[in-house]
Amino acid sequence: MRKTKAQSTIEFTFVMIAILLLAYGLIRIFRWAGMDLAERRYEHERVLTSGSNAYDQLKPDFYRPKRLNSFYRGGS
Repeated sequence: MRKTKAQSTIEFTFVMIAILLLAYGLIRIFRWAGMDLAERRYEHERVLTSGSNAYDQLKPDFYRPKRLNSFYRGGS
């Protein structure tokens, strides 16, 4: 039996593509989480530094989470 050399190259290529996709997904998730937390902080600071009531933060609709934008939605 003769061993083929191309199989390891194909396996390596598929694994590298999978690793790149996983890394890209992690980067997108960490970026989304950071932007979401930053926007939440700015919103809380805006409420606290304005003259309004700080109890507004207890309302369930005080903050709307940022969309993940991980899917292509087409168009503009």
